[in-house]
Amino acid sequence: MLFAGIALIWGGVVIVAAGAMARAGQLTRQSFVGIRTRTTMASDAAWEAAHRAGGNWIIAGGMIMAVGGLLTVLAESDDTGVVVALVTAGIALVPIAIGGFVGQAAARNT
Repeated sequence: MLFAGIALIWGGVVIVAAGAMARAGQLTRQSFVGIRTRTTMASDAAWEAAHRAGGNWIIAGGMIMAVGGLLTVLAESDDTGVVVALVTAGIALVPIAIGGFVGQAAARNT
């Protein structure tokens, strides 16, 4: 489970970094990363509003993923590690999805 745990940790760190960049307004509308919907891509103002609103949620999801990755690495058996990794991935998606919905709503209000 070492590989799965490291992958979750690495993915979590990348998502936290992307969320922090989003919150700080450092993601450009043409970047590969971000909340990319028709509404958020419509203007720079919509893009900025979406990412400032959703950034904290995305950071939370990344942190959950990184902590779950550490727990996966520390799991005493492979069976436990698989369960921890799968549960972590599912739980981490919740705040990331909320960040997308919150961002979409903020973009609509611009």
